[in-house]
Amino acid sequence: MGRTTKPLAVAEGGYTSQAVGPFVGSPEDQVGYLRAIHDQLGPRLRFWIYLLLSDFNLESYARMMRAQGQGQDVESLGMFAAVGLTRFDGTPKPALELWDSYRAGE
Repeated sequence: MGRTTKPLAVAEGGYTSQAVGPFVGSPEDQVGYLRAIHDQLGPRLRFWIYLLLSDFNLESYARMMRAQGQGQDVESLGMFAAVGLTRFDGTPKPALELWDSYRAGE
């Protein structure tokens, strides 16, 4: 933090709310990620683009990808399936409330 006082932006960042392969993840970890970015950058943060608002239905994507001959990429895509701030059915995750509070300037 002492290296610059210039304004900063975060683009295309996110954290999974469930474990994926060798990577840990939980709803609490996702909240912790948001807090860490917010707290570390503080007032220097000018804008922040979160990677995905909603999770996606990996089974649906997998069917389509296999039908198009891209089945080998399903595992890679799965790394991002639970990065959203809501589940694919629209149910909010705990991190959404925190994200909304940051957007409101709280």
